[in-house]
Amino acid sequence: MRVVAPGREGANIGGPVSGPVADDGVHVFWDGNNIFGGAERAAKARGEPGYPRSRVYFKHLAELVLKGRPMRQGWMNGNIPPPTDEVWTYAERLGFKLALSRRTDDGREGRLDETLREKMLATFFDYSDVGTIAVLTGDGAGHHESQGFFANMKRLNDHGWDIEPYSWDCQCHGAMREWAKKHGTYTALEDYFESVTFLKPDPAGIGERKVESLEIK
Repeated sequence: MRVVAPGREGANIGGPVSGPVADDGVHVFWDGNNIFGGAERAAKARGEPGYPRSRVYFKHLAELVLKGRPMRQGWMNGNIPPPTDEVWTYAERLGFKLALSRRTDDGREGRLDETLREKMLATFFDYSDVGTIAVLTGDGAGHHESQGFFANMKRLNDHGWDIEPYSWDCQCHGAMREWAKKHGTYTALEDYFESVTFLKPDPAGIGERKVESLEIK
């Protein structure tokens, strides 16, 4: 079942992405709109069209983040309605719980980020063992007021958690990127562009770019 509410939503379906166990696992928080928007910007910078032809290949991006580790928990946010409901169904099959929000009539997004940030902080209290948190976002807004994803990364890192930020450089807050390089393991998704995105053909059936195999650097 997927539960959808006007402000905050969640679904608890699916299991971890399969792969050889490398350590005790990783907690994954995926800011869907930020990652999808960054992928579109990165595609246009390469002379490719944006959405709806430019798409993120969820499976390879999840594999890049997990690196063979089990996913202890995975959360992804996003909007309803999506391009097609199969987008979220596929994310669920990969093991992600969904924090979805309906767009308002004037096109604004709901409380998407709040739910994801709450889940990040809840990890500190819900898991007795300190571990690794992977955050897929470039959103550093609010950190001067101790709010937002960036502020939560710093809080958790101060308490011994390893932080692994994944972001499109073109979409990443500069201060967050510099902090991540010093205190975490920052991954620029542009380095894996051809492996984590693909291009659907145009209406005439031409111009398709298939996803390439993933080789983690």
